[in-house]
Amino acid sequence: MKSRNEIKWSRDETILAFDLYCRTSFGKIGQLNPDIIKFFVFWFPML
Repeated sequence: MKSRNEIKWSRDETILAFDLYCRTSFGKIGQLNPDIIKFFVFWFPML
């Protein structure tokens, strides 16, 4: 299994991640944020 650093993101994945980043309040960016968890579970189910 590849680590997170070895995965090359597609253009669409990068745009969606940036959109999520822009919509998330500064203090709420982190691995326990439910919206961030949903994003990664959907796009990277094997990690």
